[in-house]
Amino acid sequence: LKGFRCATDMFVILAAFLLVCPLAATAAVQERDRVIQLTLGELTALVGTQSPKAISIPPGKTIDLLPSLAAGTLQPGFCVSALFDLTVNGPVVFSFVAVPSGTDPVTALPTLPTLPPDGQHTRGTFPMADLQLTFPAEAAHSDGHLVLGDLEYDPPISGTDALTGEQVLNSGNYGMVHEIVFERLEKSTALLLNPRGGVYCGALSMNNLVWETPVEKYLSPQRQAVIIQRMQIPGRVRVEYSPPSGSHLPVNFLLLDLPENKEQS
Repeated sequence: LKGFRCATDMFVILAAFLLVCPLAATAAVQERDRVIQLTLGELTALVGTQSPKAISIPPGKTIDLLPSLAAGTLQPGFCVSALFDLTVNGPVVFSFVAVPSGTDPVTALPTLPTLPPDGQHTRGTFPMADLQLTFPAEAAHSDGHLVLGDLEYDPPISGTDALTGEQVLNSGNYGMVHEIVFERLEKSTALLLNPRGGVYCGALSMNNLVWETPVEKYLSPQRQAVIIQRMQIPGRVRVEYSPPSGSHLPVNFLLLDLPENKEQS
């Protein structure tokens, strides 16, 4: 979900896989004789931190995936932005819906109209959307940089708008998982994230630990950066990064020689 905005009335957030202005997320199984297992990843933000959980969806059944969101209210003019991590073991149709407060999204789903593209926000399904980048030791040196989210060095991937069948481009590659491996960074080399396009707030995983970028508030473009890692000894660094919806791109990953006394000066 990126930039979903309720323009009128007051809406209740019902769940997270049906997107309707009571935000809801629903999942429907198409097969007649198979129970589908769905695993919903860790949840944070609106619904608080929750451990991953498994959900069984009977044949032909439509369910509301996150009914706990119904406790929230989406005020006029507000946006909802979210990332969902899930795994399924069979074919499932996911719907993101918004409906007026007091409306059951599962009951209303068959009668809801299809919203046309707004020409601004990316909507589509993008297969093969993971990217692996490896910097060998000779390339991972100070004064190096990696640009992500622009249209030149990180071109948009293509996919399909499931509602219209049209081919679409994912400008910025939002939702795409980038696995970046620096095979060997020398001692005192610092890895920084520097937004270039506008205000930025997100997170990434480094060596399997999650880091907020930044920890508080947001980064201003070009003038601010956050230190992701500074090497105390030479070693390998693995970063998992996905462009956060609602933030401006591109971003630079910078490699700088930053001894401890230089950081403090």
